[in-house]
Amino acid sequence: MKNVLSEALQEFVGLLGQLLKNLLGDDAEVWGNELKKFLRKESCWVETLESFFKRTVSLVLEPTQQTFNVAHDLSKILLTKKKGGKIDWLDLDIVNWFGNITIEGRKEKITTYVYRFLKDLTHQKIISTGKRFSVYRKYNLFDAISLAQKLIDVGEIKTPGTGVIIYLEEEYNSNPCRLSVFRSSDGKLHVGVYRVDLDGGWNADDGVCFS
Repeated sequence: MKNVLSEALQEFVGLLGQLLKNLLGDDAEVWGNELKKFLRKESCWVETLESFFKRTVSLVLEPTQQTFNVAHDLSKILLTKKKGGKIDWLDLDIVNWFGNITIEGRKEKITTYVYRFLKDLTHQKIISTGKRFSVYRKYNLFDAISLAQKLIDVGEIKTPGTGVIIYLEEEYNSNPCRLSVFRSSDGKLHVGVYRVDLDGGWNADDGVCFS
């Protein structure tokens, strides 16, 4: 009987110690909130979309009959400062990789949202979470470039060191790609195209365009 009681007490002390460590650690607020739910006999540690993302602004692309050729029309939508726009650096690989692509006009209105990350996430986690909660979406280059300019116009890319990802339908050499709009730590506004490295990380407060 003594041994059973001793083992139970040791286990309890161990669990209590770990709980206190978690409540005082980096994720103290999360642990505190989940502990309160447990004490109220509510469901706890149940992941929702809001466990990962905070939905902010909505962006709307209206239907258009205009066709879009990447090489010919890119600079008409995304304007650098030299051409009277707000962009400090526009990635030449957008044209180098996709310059020959022509996209037909947009047949239907598209409504998308910016989802800001509440924690550091990899591309793998961003994509899998988006699919899990049915908000994941990829965009063709015409729509992605139009969304990039709207992000800039509404002031969504204003905090140095943060950016927004737009996943692309188009691939480069069979590699999935993304368009990224971000403001560097020195305050300069960049728009670039990159391969999607599933292990590549993004910080809390960065974001993604999903439906």
